[in-house]
Amino acid sequence: MTPNKINSGNMDALREVFSIGAGHASGALSEMTGKKITVAFPSVKAYKIEDITYLFGAPETLVATVFLNIDGVFEEKKGSMSVGNFILMFEKDVAANFSSLIQKKKEVELDLMALDSLKETGNILSGSCLNAISEFLDFKLIESLPRAKVDMLGSTLDSFLATFAGDVDKVLLFRTSFLIESKNIESYLFLLFDPEVLTHIVKKIQKIQND
Repeated sequence: MTPNKINSGNMDALREVFSIGAGHASGALSEMTGKKITVAFPSVKAYKIEDITYLFGAPETLVATVFLNIDGVFEEKKGSMSVGNFILMFEKDVAANFSSLIQKKKEVELDLMALDSLKETGNILSGSCLNAISEFLDFKLIESLPRAKVDMLGSTLDSFLATFAGDVDKVLLFRTSFLIESKNIESYLFLLFDPEVLTHIVKKIQKIQND
């Protein structure tokens, strides 16, 4: 089994695993903000890394992104190593609207405080989802501290994808929905895993499906 063999059944199973994480993230975000927040992943697909740049808008579109490294903790190796990356991306205006809802303000500019709210959201979402995956693996996935920035879409994707070109050949792309007091906020979650780690995850999912 290689990453190129991921099929629709695997994707559906992976989305179900992430839905467990989304449930935990919903509770944590609701507690943090004092508002009812529901997180969902309506769809997930695997793409070749070179095709990602063609999925979104014009290169000059402004986006806000939250970026985290993913480490795998392997008992047999007595330590951790980098195994992938977690990227949450909003359109700039959507990010501002999301931050205003999180901070309970009518309008919010994407200043340091707004970016901090995005980072905290990314941190909660990544931790919840990676913990859900870790429950099915024989090693643990841990996220780094988040980083956030606002930049043009083209520059953002070029920067991220150039870093991983040659090491990662598949990107898992989740459409992510935040429902905050009846207001729906759409974003995208990118997961880039080391090919061996992604293969291992798919094998575990297949075993669960077959048991």
